[in-house]
Amino acid sequence: MPQADNQDFYEGAGKRFMQADLFTPPIYDYLVAEGDFWRKSLYGLGRVMEVGCGAGNNLVALAPHIDRLIGVDYAEQMVNHAQQRTQDFDHVKVLRG
Repeated sequence: MPQADNQDFYEGAGKRFMQADLFTPPIYDYLVAEGDFWRKSLYGLGRVMEVGCGAGNNLVALAPHIDRLIGVDYAEQMVNHAQQRTQDFDHVKVLRG
């Protein structure tokens, strides 16, 4: 698959996962449980890198608990969202890669 097609796919998938209709009560409950799991599992670690960070949901949730966070995503639009959402955290960096 050509590079441009890959990027189009990931950009489209990222946009889909941000649409409000996807977040039904069971999905929301799952995401809350997932966030709790990550906070408990990673609490106290000095550095964490999330590959495939999307719009930065986990980065925002983990930022108060981790000393240094790096998020990486392939989709430029998702990186932009994650950067905007984490701009108040000096110890969080989001990269496209």
